[in-house]
Amino acid sequence: MDTPTLPPLGCCAIISICLVLHITSISFVKLHDVSLFPLYLVPPHFQIWRLLTSAFYHGGFFHILFNMLALLSMGSSLEKVVGSTRFIILSLVMAVVGSILYVSVCVILSTIDQSWMLLNAVGFSGVLFSYATIESMSPHATETRSFYGLCNVPAKLYPWILMAALQILIPNVSFLGHTTGILVGVMHSMGLLYCLLPPQSWVHSAENSGCLSFLRSISNFVPCPEVYITASNTGINTWSCFNIITRNTDTTSSSIRTGTNVDIGNDNYNWGSQGHRLGNGKDENKQDTNTYNEGDEGDEGDEGDEGDEGDEGDEGDELESNDGGNESESARLLDNV
Repeated sequence: MDTPTLPPLGCCAIISICLVLHITSISFVKLHDVSLFPLYLVPPHFQIWRLLTSAFYHGGFFHILFNMLALLSMGSSLEKVVGSTRFIILSLVMAVVGSILYVSVCVILSTIDQSWMLLNAVGFSGVLFSYATIESMSPHATETRSFYGLCNVPAKLYPWILMAALQILIPNVSFLGHTTGILVGVMHSMGLLYCLLPPQSWVHSAENSGCLSFLRSISNFVPCPEVYITASNTGINTWSCFNIITRNTDTTSSSIRTGTNVDIGNDNYNWGSQGHRLGNGKDENKQDTNTYNEGDEGDEGDEGDEGDEGDEGDEGDELESNDGGNESESARLLDNV
């Protein structure tokens, strides 16, 4: 008889935290003191712990039951892609960013109606909607997705349709909390949260030979994938929180081919999303090629006027040398990201 497989470690850890905190809320902790309460998150109160605690406390048995079942479904698939350590870090970051967006919207709307400052919320569902959004915006996502077996809907609209359906079926759920969760998922898919996350190479190193190496002995631990980027015939796009570097590659080379994983050390920020892209690289390469050809034609014209074939050979050597310098400069920029 096969031994039942445990859910990934990150999901188990979040479920355990939510269950322990839910027990404390039954006995001696008041939800009023830990919920996402905009009035107590602005001066003079400034109770910033609510930004995180509100995501892990729940309002009742069925609330935590359905959220944890959804976590096992949506969270497990994401954790298997990014690894357990990064999944936990990403979940914490999305919970805090979602809470900040929630409070910011309430503060803005309170200029019209001050009751928005009293709109409090608890629960992990905002992060769950972030998971669903990341999955729907993944480059590998299908174009359509089944909505509970009833019909197929566009994958990118699935989180919004799910939110609308829940709002109709359960009117007292937090519409604003779910909306901010979707927005956080969109932000992450665009690469806007990468500056808040540690580089993939750091996590990979810590799990293999650093302070997190003990986690590898746990059976349901999902290790961080090795650092890599994917080469394509339009170049390599590497995103960091400061810039985007495009490195052109020769896909006929024996060392780098289309679809080959290339190790680039500390330069990778692969966190389960497609990242932020400025153009597809194709138009930029075409523009660079046209500029080079124009310069080359100008040089040939000058050489024709001089009538010196030896000078043409020297200039050809100089162009080859400059190409090598540009490749070295591109490699140096990639190493410094």
